[in-house]
Amino acid sequence: GEIPNSRNKDKNESGHKALRYVKDIFVPDNITTIGDYAFAKCYGIQSIVAPGVKTVCDHAFYCDENLRYIQIDSCETLEHDAFNGAGAAVDAAENPKLFAKKVTHVGAHAFWQTGFVIIDLPNATNIETSAIEENENLKCVIVCELKNDYSLNMNKALANIKYEKCSANMAWYGCPFSEIKISEKK
Repeated sequence: GEIPNSRNKDKNESGHKALRYVKDIFVPDNITTIGDYAFAKCYGIQSIVAPGVKTVCDHAFYCDENLRYIQIDSCETLEHDAFNGAGAAVDAAENPKLFAKKVTHVGAHAFWQTGFVIIDLPNATNIETSAIEENENLKCVIVCELKNDYSLNMNKALANIKYEKCSANMAWYGCPFSEIKISEKK
């Protein structure tokens, strides 16, 4: 199944009126895709648990500024701008985070100007240029491989990055982290 694309692509219009007061979303196991703009600009959403979702499409959670917690255990692909602006209004002390243990592909600007403190993608091997960029509160990133330059660009608070392999020359340009952990290949 799929949560279909939304027609709400107007950047000046707020998200789905029916979801205005919804805070927590649980997506049933039989839903495997969250379509383009499906929950874009749904400012009230604070958490989403989607155990069966394999793909989060373009702008699916665009500007969901109060999003604090995302758990998408089966997800393999985060398309471009999937979480662009998500969690941006959340205080860093609330420790907003994303867990997606099976994600291998992260599209450009998937995490651009979010409020996330932790992005945990331990199997991500295809992280596009500017995929995780300009996140003021981001302190920890866990990925498998960094191939593209500027894939972790300008994350000013990034203090910790953990990865297995890096072939990019400037994967973390503008990130003043204090600790790099290179994991042993399993």
